[in-house]
Amino acid sequence: EVTWRNPNPVLSHKETIRADVQGTKVTRLSRQLDPPQSIKETSAFSDAITKSRTVLFIFAFVGLYVFGVVFLISGKRWYALGRKLSIAAAALICAGSFSQFYFQSSQNSPLVLFLVSLVITLMLSVAFFPSAAGFFEWLRVYSPARLFGVEQLVDRRFFSPSVASALVHGVFAGALLAAIYEADGFIATRIRGSVPSSGDFEIINSGWPLIVGILFSAMIGLILAGGVTILVELTERLVRKGILASLIPAFLIAFATTSYLEPRWILVGLSFLATFLTCLLAVQLYRTRGFTAVWLALSINFVFLAAVRSRYLQDPGFVWQSNLLVVFVALLLAVGVWGYVQGRLRTTLSALAVK
Repeated sequence: EVTWRNPNPVLSHKETIRADVQGTKVTRLSRQLDPPQSIKETSAFSDAITKSRTVLFIFAFVGLYVFGVVFLISGKRWYALGRKLSIAAAALICAGSFSQFYFQSSQNSPLVLFLVSLVITLMLSVAFFPSAAGFFEWLRVYSPARLFGVEQLVDRRFFSPSVASALVHGVFAGALLAAIYEADGFIATRIRGSVPSSGDFEIINSGWPLIVGILFSAMIGLILAGGVTILVELTERLVRKGILASLIPAFLIAFATTSYLEPRWILVGLSFLATFLTCLLAVQLYRTRGFTAVWLALSINFVFLAAVRSRYLQDPGFVWQSNLLVVFVALLLAVGVWGYVQGRLRTTLSALAVK
């Protein structure tokens, strides 16, 4: 690792550039602009929150896993292990994990890297398979309408009304989520004490943001959508259906995921506001459009962010992959729109045939 610290302040910040070099290749490049110590207001608070939040995330992740396994075992619903949806979820976790370990790592030997990535991803997919089966079976029992769209998607009924609705709303919601994130960053850079610009580019010579941006985003979106689903369903059973059933989960998620490492309180507040709006949109999308829509929205949000980051270096290969990521999202939207149009045409033709 090579580290260079700029002796001259950049926008009143301390600039640090790090590069990981293996042979003739630069495998990781990062640029960090740290605010001066004099304007840090939240260090003690942020340290305490960060430590407690790490423990909270571990408990939440373990709880999400145990939730599905317990429901599967307690109800003896072993047939859920053979459902297409459970198998598809395990396959997605396998593909997403493999893309992250293989394409985002910097091992010298491709064969060793492939074998290690394959073993790790198989272990993860096998471990999460019963949890995913139990989770989807629980949702099928208690909220089947919200699960219907993803079941149609797994059955390859891409132009069905439920899938078309999820695709259209998911794409637009994902674009809005990405816009909120970018707007938050844009506004924050105009506030004194924020980090004006930082970047982290991994695997510059052999990176594949096209593959990772789709597969890993879909996997992370699935996991996050599962967390949103459980929290919303439990909240609705406590406070009934109403505005509180949207506000409470959004507030809890935003409070737990807001960045408290910012040097000033105004930046923490801005981060909380952006995170709260993002969570509120995701929660409301799940309540009105179901699991498929919120999963697609979260996934497409990450796809858009990957597309934006892929253009940072202005490398022709990365720009090309960034364009393909946008094309991928456009194709999803086109499928959803065609599903809507097809449904309208069928309804119109049926009405004309009756007359």
